[in-house]
This record gives sequence, C-alpha cells and structure tokens, in this order.
Amino acid sequence: MLSTRNPDNACIKIKRLSESIDRTLNSRLSDDDLTLTQCRILYTLAHCTDDGSATQKEIEDYLSISHPTAIGLFRRMESKDLIENLGRTGKSSKTIRITPHGNRMIDRNEIHIHEMEKLIESVLGEIGYHSLKSHLDLVYDELSKKE
Repeated sequence: MLSTRNPDNACIKIKRLSESIDRTLNSRLSDDDLTLTQCRILYTLAHCTDDGSATQKEIEDYLSISHPTAIGLFRRMESKDLIENLGRTGKSSKTIRITPHGNRMIDRNEIHIHEMEKLIESVLGEIGYHSLKSHLDLVYDELSKKE
C-alpha cells in the first residue's frame, strides 16, 4: 500500500493539498449548485474590481483558467444568473459583471473559504500561516517569471 504521508516531493504535496481543499470546498458549495472555480470567479469580481466587472481575459489570466474552460464556466454562470455578459468594449474580450444573485451567492458561501483558511491557520499557528502564504507567493512569483 502506498503511504499517504511520505512523498518528499514538495510539488506532489502541494498538488495533493490543493486537491483536498478543492474536494472539501466543492462539497460544501454543491448545496448552492456552485463549484469552487465559479466561487473564485464571483469572489474575484466582488472583491478585486471597483464595479464588479472585468473582461473575460482578465479573469482567465488572474485565475489561470484556460480560455475554453472559462467560456464554458461563463456560460453556465450566466445561465444561473450569477454573472451577466456586458458585451465587447472595442477589440477587447467580453466584459462580465457579477449580478445581485451572484453577490448573494458569494456572501452566503465565502464562509466556506474563510473556514478553510481558519483550519489551515489552526494547524500552523498564526505565524506559520502567514509564513506559508509568504513562501507560496515567493514560489508562485518565481514560477511566473519562467512561464
């Protein structure tokens, strides 16, 4: 039997942790027929923009979502009245905006993300939690330079 605690490879550990977090949060979000990726899009529109809108390309780049995946996500989210398509502005990609229903869904469900953050902090302690976030930022920034 394979050991679940022994892989020395940090990449494998990060991947396994990410998948575990995704499974847990997707399970909790399923009550509202949301996926974690949809929630991340709503959270980004609600908290990382001035007016709740962004181009599809900005969302794709910010969340590292491929264009074909993003198109499918945006269509499903629009059909659920979570976002609205504002059309194109010039030659840029389409602009989307979070709807009032989307805002209600993020308000109701971002508690699950905060609970996950609190769990991580409870395991690592406050200093360890902030250290982890700083180290993850360093690794991410370095990897982004190589893309």
